[in-house]
Amino acid sequence: MAGLAGALVAAVGVFLPCYLFVIVPAPYYRRWARGPQIKSFVAGVTAAATGAIAGAAYVLGRLVACAAGGVKALDPAGSTVGQMKTGPGVDNIDWLPSRHLLYAASATDGTLTVAEVAANGSMKPFLTARTAPGGRSVIIDGAGTAYVPDSKGGRLLVVKVAR
Repeated sequence: MAGLAGALVAAVGVFLPCYLFVIVPAPYYRRWARGPQIKSFVAGVTAAATGAIAGAAYVLGRLVACAAGGVKALDPAGSTVGQMKTGPGVDNIDWLPSRHLLYAASATDGTLTVAEVAANGSMKPFLTARTAPGGRSVIIDGAGTAYVPDSKGGRLLVVKVAR
């Protein structure tokens, strides 16, 4: 469905569920929110969510990629404790905590760099594989296999990392 009709259907599909699940039952939510059990539940969920967000920020904030061609490991104060050079054009990195491996794909060079990251943040590259120019993102699975999309070639490149 295209044109105005498609736009209207898409708008209804996006906004109607929000309306039905938030606006319509809002009077009931206000009444239930006064209950002590609901207040305790919301306080517990808020604390859990805050902890999960803080934990994720700590883990994700330790490793930072730079589009100019490098990855840095930071300590909690934000000081650099380790770094490695990659090719330029890195959009994202991925991390395999079970094996302490960091993956960075360079769009400009068409390479994937994999490094071991020590507990102190120091990095030791141990694999550089050819991918494709423009492949600037990497996703890994639990086994450490890397997937780099090649948008120009219309394919998904698979790099098996043995260690």
